[in-house]
Amino acid sequence: MTVIADNKEMFPVTYVCGEDIIHAFKESDMFELVKKKVKMMDNSDMAYLAGKLADDYCEQLFWSSLKIIFEERFI
Repeated sequence: MTVIADNKEMFPVTYVCGEDIIHAFKESDMFELVKKKVKMMDNSDMAYLAGKLADDYCEQLFWSSLKIIFEERFI
């Protein structure tokens, strides 16, 4: 799926869902609590989490990962 924004064709990098959160805590002592909390989340909670993840990714890994992966595949 592509999105057109600012006259540019854009491609999604990733998505997040409740099962991802549960998976992230599968070996944690908070696992059962996390499962309960995830069941209580609504779409605005998930949108908030997704936005914070996107911000974190862009600030920390996006540009260096983009460069490394592009060089490995296309150069």
